Amino acid sequence: MGDHLKEKLLIYLQKRKNKFLFESNRQTKLTPRRIEQICKSYKEKAGLEKSLTPHTFRHLWNTSLAEGGLQREQRALLAGHSNEKTQDIYTHLGVGGMKLRVIQILDEKTSWFL
Repeated sequence: MGDHLKEKLLIYLQKRKNKFLFESNRQTKLTPRRIEQICKSYKEKAGLEKSLTPHTFRHLWNTSLAEGGLQREQRALLAGHSNEKTQDIYTHLGVGGMKLRVIQILDEKTSWFL
């Protein structure tokens, strides 16, 4: 998380009575079911056909971290996984990410040649 986002998040949390990142209009913690309902509502508004759940965001977050170059063991630590191999389930490199990684590997393997 960048410094600018951290600063904004701290300001947001300081204004709240509770320290929940997401809370209801009644200033109570959102239930898992309510978060699922919100995801479904936004999915429908966006006209998406694929499933959109809180778990989808977990996969997206992990994939973004992988494409950004964060190592598997680091992602496992952030996600709270005791076994880093669990990360493989959550990580789906997009074509762009795979192409970038192939280029990086080729650069690493052929640097002696140049």
